[in-house]
Amino acid sequence: MAQPATRPVRLAELAAALGRPLEGDGEVEIAGVAGLESAGPRELSFVRSEAFAEALGRTRAGAVILAPGLDRGGRSAIRSPQPGLDFARVAQRFAPPPDARPGIHPSAVVDPTARVDASASVGALCAVGARATVGARSRLCAGVVLYEDASVGADCVLHAHCVLREGTRLGDRVVLLSDTTVQDYEVDSSLIGVERPYRPVSIGGSVATTAEQLFTINAERLETLAPVLLGGGRNASSDVMMKWVRRTRVGGEWRDNVDASLGESNQEYAIDIYTTSGRTSVARTIGAITTGEATYTAAQQVSDFGSLQSVVYWRVFQLSSTVGRGHGADGTT
Repeated sequence: MAQPATRPVRLAELAAALGRPLEGDGEVEIAGVAGLESAGPRELSFVRSEAFAEALGRTRAGAVILAPGLDRGGRSAIRSPQPGLDFARVAQRFAPPPDARPGIHPSAVVDPTARVDASASVGALCAVGARATVGARSRLCAGVVLYEDASVGADCVLHAHCVLREGTRLGDRVVLLSDTTVQDYEVDSSLIGVERPYRPVSIGGSVATTAEQLFTINAERLETLAPVLLGGGRNASSDVMMKWVRRTRVGGEWRDNVDASLGESNQEYAIDIYTTSGRTSVARTIGAITTGEATYTAAQQVSDFGSLQSVVYWRVFQLSSTVGRGHGADGTT
Protein backbone atom coordinates (compact mmCIF):
# COMPACT_ATOMS: atom_id res chain seq x y z
CA MET A 1 0.00 0.00 0.00
CA ALA A 2 1.00 3.65 -0.47
CA GLN A 3 1.61 6.26 2.21
CA PRO A 4 -1.07 6.79 4.91
CA ALA A 5 -4.14 8.67 3.64
CA THR A 6 -4.52 12.28 4.77
CA ARG A 7 -7.52 12.87 2.45
CA PRO A 8 -10.30 10.79 0.86
CA VAL A 9 -9.00 8.28 -1.66
CA ARG A 10 -10.65 7.23 -4.92
CA LEU A 11 -11.79 3.61 -4.96
CA ALA A 12 -9.85 3.07 -8.19
CA GLU A 13 -6.67 4.15 -6.40
CA LEU A 14 -7.29 1.67 -3.58
CA ALA A 15 -7.95 -1.15 -6.05
CA ALA A 16 -4.70 -0.38 -7.86
CA ALA A 17 -2.74 -0.28 -4.59
CA LEU A 18 -4.17 -3.69 -3.62
CA GLY A 19 -3.63 -5.10 -7.10
CA ARG A 20 -7.28 -6.21 -7.27
CA PRO A 21 -9.91 -5.72 -10.01
CA LEU A 22 -12.47 -2.96 -9.64
CA GLU A 23 -16.17 -3.27 -10.45
CA GLY A 24 -18.43 -0.20 -10.61
CA ASP A 25 -17.60 3.46 -10.11
CA GLY A 26 -13.90 3.99 -9.43
CA GLU A 27 -14.47 7.68 -8.64
CA VAL A 28 -16.21 6.88 -5.35
CA GLU A 29 -14.26 8.62 -2.60
CA ILE A 30 -13.36 6.59 0.48
CA ALA A 31 -12.49 8.40 3.70
CA GLY A 32 -12.29 5.45 6.11
CA VAL A 33 -13.26 1.85 6.86
CA ALA A 34 -16.00 0.27 8.99
CA GLY A 35 -18.06 -2.87 9.49
CA LEU A 36 -21.08 -3.54 7.30
CA GLU A 37 -23.58 -2.51 9.96
CA SER A 38 -21.94 0.80 10.84
CA ALA A 39 -20.31 1.93 7.56
CA GLY A 40 -21.44 5.15 5.92
CA PRO A 41 -21.45 6.37 2.28
CA ARG A 42 -17.77 7.42 2.42
CA GLU A 43 -16.52 4.25 4.09
CA LEU A 44 -15.30 0.90 2.79
CA SER A 45 -16.35 -2.47 4.25
CA PHE A 46 -15.82 -6.11 3.20
CA VAL A 47 -17.73 -9.36 2.68
CA ARG A 48 -15.98 -12.72 2.70
CA SER A 49 -18.89 -15.15 2.20
CA GLU A 50 -22.55 -15.58 1.25
CA ALA A 51 -23.36 -15.69 4.98
CA PHE A 52 -23.08 -11.89 5.01
CA ALA A 53 -25.43 -11.35 2.03
CA GLU A 54 -28.25 -9.97 4.19
CA ALA A 55 -25.92 -7.52 5.95
CA LEU A 56 -24.51 -6.49 2.57
CA GLY A 57 -28.01 -5.67 1.36
CA ARG A 58 -28.59 -3.37 4.37
CA THR A 59 -25.23 -1.63 4.54
CA ARG A 60 -24.79 2.04 3.73
CA ALA A 61 -21.11 1.52 2.85
CA GLY A 62 -19.93 3.46 -0.18
CA ALA A 63 -18.06 0.41 -1.48
CA VAL A 64 -17.03 -3.07 -0.40
CA ILE A 65 -14.20 -5.53 -0.85
CA LEU A 66 -15.98 -8.62 -2.08
CA ALA A 67 -15.07 -12.30 -2.43
CA PRO A 68 -15.32 -13.78 -5.94
CA GLY A 69 -18.77 -15.03 -6.95
CA LEU A 70 -20.72 -12.83 -4.55
CA ASP A 71 -23.37 -10.47 -5.95
CA ARG A 72 -22.38 -6.83 -5.43
CA GLY A 73 -25.96 -5.69 -5.97
CA GLY A 74 -25.01 -2.69 -8.07
CA ARG A 75 -22.59 -1.44 -5.41
CA SER A 76 -19.03 -0.46 -6.34
CA ALA A 77 -16.65 -3.20 -5.27
CA ILE A 78 -13.09 -4.42 -5.25
CA ARG A 79 -12.88 -8.16 -5.95
CA SER A 80 -10.49 -10.09 -3.75
CA PRO A 81 -9.82 -13.75 -2.89
CA GLN A 82 -8.86 -12.52 0.60
CA PRO A 83 -11.34 -9.75 1.51
CA GLY A 84 -10.44 -9.68 5.20
CA LEU A 85 -6.71 -9.34 4.53
CA ASP A 86 -7.17 -6.59 1.94
CA PHE A 87 -9.60 -4.78 4.24
CA ALA A 88 -6.90 -4.80 6.94
CA ARG A 89 -4.39 -3.39 4.44
CA VAL A 90 -6.75 -0.53 3.59
CA ALA A 91 -7.48 0.06 7.28
CA GLN A 92 -3.76 0.52 7.93
CA ARG A 93 -3.65 3.12 5.21
CA PHE A 94 -6.32 5.19 6.94
CA ALA A 95 -5.18 4.49 10.49
CA PRO A 96 -1.58 3.24 10.41
CA PRO A 97 -0.29 1.79 13.68
CA PRO A 98 1.86 4.35 15.49
CA ASP A 99 5.55 3.65 15.62
CA ALA A 100 6.69 2.09 18.86
CA ARG A 101 10.28 2.12 20.00
CA PRO A 102 11.62 -1.15 21.35
CA GLY A 103 12.08 -1.22 25.10
CA ILE A 104 10.25 -1.06 28.41
CA HIS A 105 8.62 2.15 29.62
CA PRO A 106 9.96 3.34 33.01
CA SER A 107 6.49 3.09 34.56
CA ALA A 108 5.94 -0.53 33.46
CA VAL A 109 6.38 -3.32 36.01
CA VAL A 110 8.10 -6.44 34.60
CA ASP A 111 8.78 -9.45 36.82
CA PRO A 112 12.47 -10.49 36.89
CA THR A 113 11.52 -13.96 35.60
CA ALA A 114 9.58 -12.59 32.61
CA ARG A 115 11.19 -12.61 29.15
CA VAL A 116 10.68 -9.62 26.86
CA ASP A 117 12.35 -9.74 23.45
CA ALA A 118 14.77 -6.88 22.84
CA SER A 119 12.77 -5.76 19.79
CA ALA A 120 9.44 -5.69 21.68
CA SER A 121 7.78 -2.58 23.15
CA VAL A 122 6.18 -2.50 26.61
CA GLY A 123 4.20 0.69 27.16
CA ALA A 124 3.40 2.90 30.11
CA LEU A 125 1.82 1.29 33.20
CA CYS A 126 1.97 -2.23 31.78
CA ALA A 127 2.38 -5.19 34.15
CA VAL A 128 4.18 -8.34 33.00
CA GLY A 129 3.94 -11.20 35.47
CA ALA A 130 6.24 -14.03 36.50
CA ARG A 131 7.50 -16.22 33.63
CA ALA A 132 5.40 -14.32 31.08
CA THR A 133 6.94 -13.85 27.62
CA VAL A 134 6.67 -11.17 24.94
CA GLY A 135 7.86 -12.11 21.44
CA ALA A 136 9.87 -10.24 18.84
CA ARG A 137 8.50 -6.90 17.60
CA SER A 138 5.31 -7.22 19.66
CA ARG A 139 3.81 -4.13 21.24
CA LEU A 140 1.99 -3.79 24.56
CA CYS A 141 0.16 -0.47 24.66
CA ALA A 142 -0.52 1.45 27.85
CA GLY A 143 -1.98 -0.49 30.77
CA VAL A 144 -1.73 -4.00 29.31
CA VAL A 145 -1.55 -6.75 31.95
CA LEU A 146 0.05 -10.16 31.43
CA TYR A 147 -0.60 -12.53 34.31
CA GLU A 148 1.98 -15.15 35.28
CA ASP A 149 2.98 -17.62 32.54
CA ALA A 150 1.07 -15.70 29.85
CA SER A 151 2.74 -15.70 26.44
CA VAL A 152 2.59 -13.25 23.52
CA GLY A 153 4.02 -14.35 20.17
CA ALA A 154 5.87 -12.29 17.57
CA ASP A 155 4.49 -9.20 15.78
CA CYS A 156 1.45 -8.84 18.05
CA VAL A 157 -0.29 -5.62 19.11
CA LEU A 158 -2.21 -5.50 22.38
CA HIS A 159 -4.07 -2.20 22.61
CA ALA A 160 -4.67 -0.29 25.82
CA HIS A 161 -5.85 -2.18 28.92
CA CYS A 162 -5.89 -5.67 27.40
CA VAL A 163 -5.51 -8.51 29.90
CA LEU A 164 -4.04 -11.97 29.36
CA ARG A 165 -4.93 -14.19 32.28
CA GLU A 166 -2.53 -16.72 33.77
CA GLY A 167 -1.13 -19.30 31.37
CA THR A 168 -2.91 -17.98 28.28
CA ARG A 169 -0.99 -17.88 25.02
CA LEU A 170 -1.23 -15.79 21.86
CA GLY A 171 0.35 -16.92 18.61
CA ASP A 172 2.11 -14.64 16.11
CA ARG A 173 0.57 -11.56 14.42
CA VAL A 174 -2.40 -11.28 16.81
CA VAL A 175 -4.11 -7.92 17.39
CA LEU A 176 -6.31 -7.40 20.47
CA LEU A 177 -8.52 -4.34 20.66
CA SER A 178 -8.65 -2.21 23.79
CA ASP A 179 -10.07 -3.69 27.01
CA THR A 180 -9.99 -7.26 25.69
CA THR A 181 -9.54 -10.05 28.26
CA VAL A 182 -8.25 -13.46 27.16
CA GLN A 183 -8.34 -16.41 29.53
CA ASP A 184 -8.53 -20.17 29.59
CA TYR A 185 -11.76 -21.87 30.51
CA GLU A 186 -12.31 -25.33 31.86
CA VAL A 187 -14.00 -27.99 29.76
CA ASP A 188 -14.96 -31.55 30.61
CA SER A 189 -12.17 -33.99 29.75
CA SER A 190 -14.65 -36.01 27.71
CA LEU A 191 -14.60 -33.21 25.10
CA ILE A 192 -10.86 -33.51 24.43
CA GLY A 193 -10.32 -34.60 20.83
CA VAL A 194 -13.98 -34.12 19.93
CA GLU A 195 -14.74 -31.98 16.89
CA ARG A 196 -17.29 -29.28 17.75
CA PRO A 197 -18.90 -26.43 15.75
CA TYR A 198 -18.40 -22.76 16.51
CA ARG A 199 -19.07 -19.43 14.81
CA PRO A 200 -16.26 -16.84 14.67
CA VAL A 201 -18.18 -13.56 14.42
CA SER A 202 -16.19 -10.85 12.61
CA ILE A 203 -16.65 -7.15 11.92
CA GLY A 204 -20.12 -6.42 10.65
CA GLY A 205 -21.41 -9.91 11.34
CA SER A 206 -23.66 -11.64 13.84
CA VAL A 207 -24.04 -15.17 15.19
CA ALA A 208 -27.02 -15.71 12.91
CA THR A 209 -25.15 -14.72 9.74
CA THR A 210 -21.73 -16.22 10.53
CA ALA A 211 -20.82 -19.49 8.83
CA GLU A 212 -20.23 -22.45 11.13
CA GLN A 213 -16.72 -23.88 11.44
CA LEU A 214 -15.32 -26.88 13.27
CA PHE A 215 -12.91 -26.80 16.21
CA THR A 216 -11.21 -29.57 18.16
CA ILE A 217 -10.05 -29.11 21.75
CA ASN A 218 -6.58 -30.66 21.87
CA ALA A 219 -5.78 -29.88 25.54
CA GLU A 220 -2.21 -28.94 24.63
CA ARG A 221 -1.63 -27.33 28.00
CA LEU A 222 -2.41 -30.64 29.70
CA GLU A 223 0.30 -32.49 27.79
CA THR A 224 3.25 -33.28 30.00
CA LEU A 225 6.53 -31.57 29.24
CA ALA A 226 9.43 -33.50 27.73
CA PRO A 227 11.83 -35.02 30.28
CA VAL A 228 15.34 -33.57 30.46
CA LEU A 229 18.90 -34.59 31.40
CA LEU A 230 18.70 -37.83 29.41
CA GLY A 231 21.56 -40.25 29.93
CA GLY A 232 22.44 -43.89 30.40
CA GLY A 233 24.93 -46.55 29.51
CA ARG A 234 25.41 -50.35 29.39
CA ASN A 235 26.02 -52.94 32.05
CA ALA A 236 28.17 -56.05 31.87
CA SER A 237 25.27 -58.01 30.33
CA SER A 238 24.97 -55.50 27.41
CA ASP A 239 21.64 -54.22 28.71
CA VAL A 240 21.03 -50.58 27.74
CA MET A 241 20.28 -48.39 30.75
CA MET A 242 18.24 -45.22 30.11
CA LYS A 243 17.71 -42.38 32.61
CA TRP A 244 15.99 -38.98 32.63
CA VAL A 245 14.56 -36.28 34.90
CA ARG A 246 10.93 -35.26 34.68
CA ARG A 247 9.59 -31.75 34.33
CA THR A 248 6.25 -30.33 35.42
CA ARG A 249 3.79 -27.58 34.59
CA VAL A 250 2.92 -27.24 38.29
CA GLY A 251 5.33 -25.64 40.76
CA GLY A 252 8.29 -26.22 38.47
CA GLU A 253 10.69 -23.59 39.75
CA TRP A 254 14.29 -24.80 39.93
CA ARG A 255 15.52 -25.95 43.33
CA ASP A 256 18.89 -27.63 43.81
CA ASN A 257 18.73 -31.37 44.56
CA VAL A 258 14.91 -31.39 44.71
CA ASP A 259 12.67 -33.07 42.11
CA ALA A 260 9.95 -30.98 40.57
CA SER A 261 6.46 -31.71 41.88
CA LEU A 262 4.71 -34.41 39.87
CA GLY A 263 1.68 -32.47 38.66
CA GLU A 264 -0.07 -35.76 37.68
CA SER A 265 -2.16 -38.30 39.54
CA ASN A 266 0.65 -40.84 39.14
CA GLN A 267 4.14 -41.03 37.66
CA GLU A 268 4.33 -43.09 34.48
CA TYR A 269 6.45 -43.10 31.33
CA ALA A 270 6.71 -44.90 28.00
CA ILE A 271 9.75 -45.36 25.76
CA ASP A 272 9.84 -46.01 22.03
CA ILE A 273 12.89 -47.84 20.67
CA TYR A 274 13.57 -46.88 17.04
CA THR A 275 15.14 -48.86 14.22
CA THR A 276 17.24 -45.94 12.91
CA SER A 277 18.48 -42.48 13.89
CA GLY A 278 15.65 -40.96 11.82
CA ARG A 279 13.19 -42.24 14.43
CA THR A 280 10.47 -43.05 11.91
CA SER A 281 9.94 -46.74 12.70
CA VAL A 282 9.37 -48.14 16.19
CA ALA A 283 10.94 -51.51 16.99
CA ARG A 284 9.55 -51.77 20.51
CA THR A 285 7.62 -49.74 23.08
CA ILE A 286 8.52 -50.17 26.73
CA GLY A 287 5.62 -49.15 28.97
CA ALA A 288 4.47 -49.20 32.59
CA ILE A 289 7.63 -47.35 33.73
CA THR A 290 7.09 -45.67 37.10
CA THR A 291 10.54 -44.18 37.79
CA GLY A 292 12.98 -42.04 35.83
CA GLU A 293 14.92 -44.99 34.44
CA ALA A 294 14.37 -48.08 32.31
CA THR A 295 16.29 -51.01 30.85
CA TYR A 296 16.36 -52.29 27.28
CA THR A 297 17.70 -55.77 27.82
CA ALA A 298 20.17 -57.65 25.63
CA ALA A 299 17.49 -60.28 24.98
CA GLN A 300 15.08 -57.61 23.76
CA GLN A 301 17.73 -56.20 21.41
CA VAL A 302 18.34 -59.62 19.87
CA SER A 303 14.59 -60.18 19.52
CA ASP A 304 14.06 -56.79 17.82
CA PHE A 305 17.20 -56.59 15.64
CA GLY A 306 18.69 -60.09 15.54
CA SER A 307 21.80 -58.97 17.41
CA LEU A 308 23.08 -56.65 20.12
CA GLN A 309 23.06 -52.99 19.07
CA SER A 310 26.09 -50.73 19.34
CA VAL A 311 23.80 -47.66 19.33
CA VAL A 312 20.17 -47.49 20.51
CA TYR A 313 17.87 -44.61 19.53
CA TRP A 314 15.00 -43.97 21.93
CA ARG A 315 12.36 -41.41 22.89
CA VAL A 316 10.80 -41.06 26.32
CA PHE A 317 7.36 -39.63 27.12
CA GLN A 318 5.78 -38.82 30.45
CA LEU A 319 2.14 -39.93 30.47
CA SER A 320 -0.89 -37.95 31.58
CA SER A 321 -3.95 -39.74 32.90
CA THR A 322 -6.06 -37.18 31.00
CA VAL A 323 -4.44 -36.83 27.57
CA GLY A 324 -1.92 -39.69 27.42
CA ARG A 325 1.54 -39.09 26.00
CA GLY A 326 3.06 -35.68 26.40
CA HIS A 327 6.02 -34.15 24.59
CA GLY A 328 8.85 -36.61 23.90
CA ALA A 329 12.59 -36.28 24.45
CA ASP A 330 15.14 -38.08 22.27
CA GLY A 331 17.99 -40.11 23.69
CA THR A 332 20.86 -42.05 22.13
CA THR A 333 22.75 -44.70 24.07
